[in-house]
Amino acid sequence: MLQDSSLAAADVLASVSALSDKVFAPNAATIDAEGRYPCENLQGLRGAGLLLLPVAREYGGLATRQTDTSDVRLCNRVFREIARACSSTAQVYFVHCMVVRRLLRSGTPAQREFIVDAVRGGAAFAAATQEPAGKTILNHRATVRRVPGGFLLNCTKTFCTGHGGARYLSVNRVREEGQEPRAGSGAPPDFVCLVAMDQPGVTPHHDWDNLGQRGTTSGSIRFTDVFVPDEMTWPTSFQSSYYGLILQTAFAAIVLGIGEGALAAAAEYVRTNTRPYPMTGVERAVDDANVQWHMGDLATRLHLAALAVDHASDVDVMEAAEAESGAWTRADASLAIAKAKIATTTAAVEVCNRMFQVMGARSTARKLRLDRYWRDIRTLSLHDPVDQKYRLVGRNVLTGDEPPVSTHT
Repeated sequence: MLQDSSLAAADVLASVSALSDKVFAPNAATIDAEGRYPCENLQGLRGAGLLLLPVAREYGGLATRQTDTSDVRLCNRVFREIARACSSTAQVYFVHCMVVRRLLRSGTPAQREFIVDAVRGGAAFAAATQEPAGKTILNHRATVRRVPGGFLLNCTKTFCTGHGGARYLSVNRVREEGQEPRAGSGAPPDFVCLVAMDQPGVTPHHDWDNLGQRGTTSGSIRFTDVFVPDEMTWPTSFQSSYYGLILQTAFAAIVLGIGEGALAAAAEYVRTNTRPYPMTGVERAVDDANVQWHMGDLATRLHLAALAVDHASDVDVMEAAEAESGAWTRADASLAIAKAKIATTTAAVEVCNRMFQVMGARSTARKLRLDRYWRDIRTLSLHDPVDQKYRLVGRNVLTGDEPPVSTHT
């Protein structure tokens, strides 16, 4: 177990790599087939002390310090490595890390102590933001009613990723009944409620049965008169800028990992199962010039996408995203991250489309579940479609207009 808070990034990555090979990858097809929470995989992360990845060393965690942006690159490398083996596990773990990071950064000293104690005790965190109604995906109507000592929460949230095995749920974008929008913003003064999954009134609907990312338990939850003490509420301010940008880099890293995992699976299948066509004049599929061309092309696309993710995760970019420091601006950071998301999505989707072209018809057997790579990438890539990012980047090239910063741009 990674108990020593002085461990280097290499030690963290080595531990994640070992878990990916021995635990995550062997379980991935079963988790996908059964559409269940990856309990054994999260237990592996918990046993290795990796739930503490977003917690600063000063609090007994693995992060350099709670305000150090250099940890973003390490987190993204971890998410990417896990996604190669099991993308559902990567997304569940990523949500845990993002929720813990945000709550620690924006909480009071007492709240930070509560979060650290919970994580050190093995608690996993999940998130609930989206709602089933509204004109756009960012319309949030969830409200709470003031009662002595706190609030009563009544709403339904969707895409509650990771709640199947979480102890706590961060219910985001909630506002008090009767609160008017802030002057000039058009948005109500909203905040975050932290709710225990076993609280009375918390009712998961167990309705996540989607095309891909089937192990993320990203279904809906109904909250009925759930009591939220005052001390279990956080401001939303951290979400809007820096949080949105680091969330985007994490998504790009997971998308890249899916593509890399798919390419590795395709290569292994070609080496061990694919037979060449007679007209190729070769005895092994690995010697087929067409197969070699496709694999070389796909590997190159992923390599270039990886460079884009590394650049978007660079310390200078993250510091600009957070504080407009140095030669970079927040707009520069947003553009770098948008380009990384474009590069990873287009590369990974292409890999997952063309992998069957090189593996052959037998690779489509349902028992192999190799189609999970395509289903996972198609599902996760729709979180924030890259069409919008192409437009924002293109407009910047043509007019110099700076792109907005949010969790979806």
